[in-house]
Parts: sequence; C-alpha cells; structure tokens
Amino acid sequence: MKRLKVLVCGTKFGSVYIGALKNMQDRFEIVGILCRGGERSRGIAAELGVPVFTSLEETEKAEIDLACVVVKSSIVGGKGTELAKYFLERGISVFQEQPVHYGDYAECVKTAMKNKCVYRMNCFYNNVPSVYEFIKTAQKLSENTAFMYLNAECSIQVFFPLVDIIGRVLGGFRPWKIDCLNADTEQSPFAVLTGSIKNTPVMISIKNEMDMLDPESTIPFLQRLTLGTVRGTLQLTDVHGEVLWTPVIHNELNNKSEAEMRSIRVQERIFPAPEMGLGDIMEKLWPKSMERGFMETYDAIVNGKDLSKEHQHCLFMCQLWKEIGTKIGGYHNVKLRCEKPISLMEEESEEL
Repeated sequence: MKRLKVLVCGTKFGSVYIGALKNMQDRFEIVGILCRGGERSRGIAAELGVPVFTSLEETEKAEIDLACVVVKSSIVGGKGTELAKYFLERGISVFQEQPVHYGDYAECVKTAMKNKCVYRMNCFYNNVPSVYEFIKTAQKLSENTAFMYLNAECSIQVFFPLVDIIGRVLGGFRPWKIDCLNADTEQSPFAVLTGSIKNTPVMISIKNEMDMLDPESTIPFLQRLTLGTVRGTLQLTDVHGEVLWTPVIHNELNNKSEAEMRSIRVQERIFPAPEMGLGDIMEKLWPKSMERGFMETYDAIVNGKDLSKEHQHCLFMCQLWKEIGTKIGGYHNVKLRCEKPISLMEEESEEL
C-alpha cells in the first residue's frame, strides 16, 4: 500500500490532523511541520521525530505528496490560501481547512488540475459521528419522505461548516432565496434568516458575536439542526450530541389499534451522544472524525477518485455563505466570555 508523505502546516488545530495521521500510518507518513517555530510546534515535531520548517523555501528540500494547510485562509486574514496555492503550483496535493473564499477555491481547483494534483477543502464537522449520522439519516429519509422545513442554529465561528451540513442534508443548495429578518444588536446578538434552500423552507439563527482576542472562548454552542418531515422530526441536539426522531402527531393514530400505537415510540434515539468527557474531544473524537476526510483524500490522490461533484458542492456552499454573510453584516466584538464548563449532574448531586 502506498504511503503518502505529509507536511502539516500549522499545529493549533493542526494537532487534530496530526492525531488522525498517527492513526493511519499504513497510508500516511508525516515528514515535517511548517510553522513559525514556536516552542509548542517544535515540541510536537520532536515527539514525531520530524523536522521543523519555518519558510516555504525550506520545504523544497523535503519529498512531499500532501500538504495539510491548517492555517487561516485569506478570507479570515491568514496566509492559508497563499500556502495552498504555493504547494499546488509545485504539483503537491493540498487538504485545506475551511473556510475558503469562492474565488480562491475555484482558483485552487484549476491550479490542481493544471499541475495534476488534488485540492480538497476540509469542512470537518460533517464527519463528526453525530453530524455524520444526522446527515446519513436525512439522506435516507429523503428517498421516500418529503421535507417540510429545516431549522438550523450556530455560533458565527462555525457558520461556514453549518452551510456545508445544510447542503448535505438537503441534497444540494440550488435554488436558494434567503432574507435577513432582523438586524442583530449587542442586546439581541442573533441574526435570524429565513427563506428556502433547494425548495425546502429554512430558518437559520446565528449568534453573531465573538471576542477577537479569544474567539474560541465565545462559542456557547456549535451547531444544532431540526429537520421537519411529513412523517416526523429529525433533530441533532449538538455536534457531539444525540440524533433524535419524533414521529408526527397525526389523526391516523385514532384509527390504529392500541397495539399499533404502542409500537410507535414517542421519541427514538437514532444515535447516542459519545460516552466520553469534554477532555477527550480534541484528543480522541476529533482525530477519529478526521480519518474519513483523510481516506477520501487518499482515494483521490492514489486512486484518482472523481471530485467534480464535491467541487460543485463546495463552490455553491462558498457562494451561499458569502451571500448570507453580506446580509447579516460583521459580528459584534464582545469581551464577555463563556465560563468554565461544569457537569450539571455533579452540581445537583453536591447540592443534595
């Protein structure tokens, strides 16, 4: 089996990529870390036994099949897009962390085709187990059940991957028509949008605020979705939560026998929340979730898997994300941060 030589660019969220690659050593070999040269990054490289590169020129000495660009892209003020284009021009395949601007994505795809390599964007959350099962169940439902509506909510930091999830649930994006119902304020920080995506009515609520100096400490929740169908409601309680099914209350119940009514549960758990603590998310759950994305990337590089549908999905997603972002405007820069997480069950038991 061919092993791809991988360069990881960035070690903050890049540590999750590294965790996944360490689980897949039959297919991938980490050959270096591209970073600013900080102590943490050098420590990770030393643990892996690989060199640290602090400039693009230094990477030219290494044999690289795949560059994982886990650095902020140009649309959020980083150099990730510049790195992606540099490696693609060298004929090195790229797996880039979201978000990516529509124009940059299109250019990266063209550059990859020109230089006979692969470009993929990692939206990540669609492969977290609870989200993956929600999407899979929704797609199965769509085969014989009409959708009535989709409600979705998220914090602004994870709005881009929410759009990705919506497209996967509904089987696409076009046509779409979205309007903003309100102008969010500091007193009411939720931007609420309504309209339709692929002929399904949608309502999207975005908590449009963050602390610029510490953006990850102002994420009270990630993504939650509720898909209403003519037969019941499918709900994702959280990215790391449960997937639940609640059958509709219908007059047909009056015509069923008592045994038939009892066979239909009030609510069904389609997929449970993972049995782990918060501390296990980044070290165990997220690297494991990342493996599916790496397998798809491997298949594209080694086996020539066709990515045309994926590219079409991502281009429409980038367009819709930009359109909604324009409608809701910039986020509020706040200083209030979420406090240390607690276990409510432990708190209640201590009170007792």
